[in-house]
Amino acid sequence: TTLNVTVRGISFTTGYSTVSATRGTAISSQTPVTVADASVTAAFTVNPSLPSGLSINSSDGKLSGTPDGAASSRSYTVTVTDDRSYTAQTSVTITVVGLKISNYANITSQPVNAPAPTVTGFVGAKAFSISPALPAGLLLNTTTGAITGTTATKVNKKFTVTVTDAGTAGNTATTAQFTIKLN
Repeated sequence: TTLNVTVRGISFTTGYSTVSATRGTAISSQTPVTVADASVTAAFTVNPSLPSGLSINSSDGKLSGTPDGAASSRSYTVTVTDDRSYTAQTSVTITVVGLKISNYANITSQPVNAPAPTVTGFVGAKAFSISPALPAGLLLNTTTGAITGTTATKVNKKFTVTVTDAGTAGNTATTAQFTIKLN
């Protein structure tokens, strides 16, 4: 989406109006701004402060960085001020998705060979755990989250897998649930 803004002789065009990011992943190039009056020097600011890990280049308005925490969808005001003190503003909505785990499917047949889930938003080593404990013969790979093995135990139970990001202070974690139903 392109937004053109003109105020008292200064104008700029943004190449962004929304930015969706994932914690721990650099945002795609957000070269947002062209200032219409090339004879002026422009300075860009943003308010309120961007999510931790993101920044705006004060000379060209480019948003960049790698967010290091989740952030709810929020509107930020980008202001350009030229050397004549003219200003123009626009807004950008930024959302940063935190830790996410997906692709854990219910297990209904043996031998069990459940692949590792897809995890996003992690900056450090991942550590998987499960509750309650798996039936005898089934194993959780605590590094990848894959579940394998064969069990003689009949089971019809919901399990919760927790994945912890050891690369952050406080070891941030998220969970996913799935069912094992083996007769």
